[in-house]
Amino acid sequence: MNNKIRKLLFVSILALVFSFGANYYSSMENAPLPISIEKTEKGIDVQIQNFKVENEINGRKDWILKAEKATINNEQQVVKLKDVNVTYYLDADHTSHISAEKGRMNQETNDIYLEGDVRFTAEVGGFVQEYMDRKRSTTQVSANGS
Repeated sequence: MNNKIRKLLFVSILALVFSFGANYYSSMENAPLPISIEKTEKGIDVQIQNFKVENEINGRKDWILKAEKATINNEQQVVKLKDVNVTYYLDADHTSHISAEKGRMNQETNDIYLEGDVRFTAEVGGFVQEYMDRKRSTTQVSANGS
């Protein structure tokens, strides 16, 4: 009697696992990839939906860039962005937010250029002081050659 119950439980569990696996596989098969590749005369452009890039300095989150769509042009080392949102982390308690209709990011320098209804929000006093402190420390490091 116990063996029959064990076998029945084993078969039931096996059927559930198979059912969940088949359901998961079919949902993945129908989901469109958020990446498309386009061959142009000058090379290959890659388009990514829901694009996200994070930058860290010494293990601390410095900024996050998100865009609805990004087109990566590897030849020019530029990422063209649509519906851009950048969050800049000053410290654990202070952030600033920048959004724009479109923009571009230089892949070599990570410089970000925004245009079209650009909006910026931050705590002005703390942001300006923190920005100036970072600029001074970066300038000093660059001047010393380190």
